[in-house]
Amino acid sequence: MFTVRTKIQLSAIEKIFCLAAIISAKRVEGRPCSLRSELCFGRLPALEIKKEELDLAGTDIVIGGHSGIPDGQAIGDGFWLNAGAIGFPANDGTLDGWYLLLCPEQEAIACRWQRLAYPAARTAEVMRSRGFVGGYTDALWTGLWPSMDVLPEAQRQLRGQPIKMNKLICC
Repeated sequence: MFTVRTKIQLSAIEKIFCLAAIISAKRVEGRPCSLRSELCFGRLPALEIKKEELDLAGTDIVIGGHSGIPDGQAIGDGFWLNAGAIGFPANDGTLDGWYLLLCPEQEAIACRWQRLAYPAARTAEVMRSRGFVGGYTDALWTGLWPSMDVLPEAQRQLRGQPIKMNKLICC
């Protein structure tokens, strides 16, 4: 645990910067340290692999990206977080994107995943009008990915099921 002590009033963003200076975090796409370029989807790869990656990264928190599916796990003394994708659905049948808020909460950081409703239909219309058809344009209308080749089978089975993310307390 850690404490930020100050005699001046800090805004929420200033508190986050103070907390970020105290903990160690690393943003990655895929896996941070291995030579293999595997993507991490939800609970995959196994906890043991993520623990090894956290240890190799020498950090308390790994904030991953690129997979487009929001997720967060406590792994040993560390945390593995994925914000999702802000401008693309998470293959869960909704049109929403996702983002992750890191908020100071007492002597920890609260990780809160938020849906982002945006004009997906309008975005898809503009894309089509400019010659982008099929695939990703269709995904904006349906909330379903055009291809699932990169997804592990367990993640494929979750296609079309709306995601519900709970708050996670880090550190």
